Amino acid sequence: MKLRQVAELLGGRVFTDEALLENSVENVFCTDLMADVLRFASSDTVLITRLLNLSVVRSSVMAEVHCVVFPEDVEPPAELLRLAETHEIAVMATGRSMFDATELLLEAGLSDAAWV
Repeated sequence: MKLRQVAELLGGRVFTDEALLENSVENVFCTDLMADVLRFASSDTVLITRLLNLSVVRSSVMAEVHCVVFPEDVEPPAELLRLAETHEIAVMATGRSMFDATELLLEAGLSDAAWV
């Protein structure tokens, strides 16, 4: 699934370069524990988290995650967005809860990254 489809499904507000929405993903992972991102996520994963610090981007870089979604219309800080843009990681927010967003993406065909 293209990240553009993820944004449409979630009613996502995209904060980074729209060109990044052409990347494809196969998995979704929901967590606030960045150690779990390093353990379970992969380059084809959408990370959904409420954590709003630079560790989110740094962990995503190490796991080669292409997209971070912030639930409940949380707007990420500018410093986080700058770092994400530097590493070509798409960032978006959705009005859905983190669990509703995850469930919607699973129903749309993405796999649970923890079970891949």
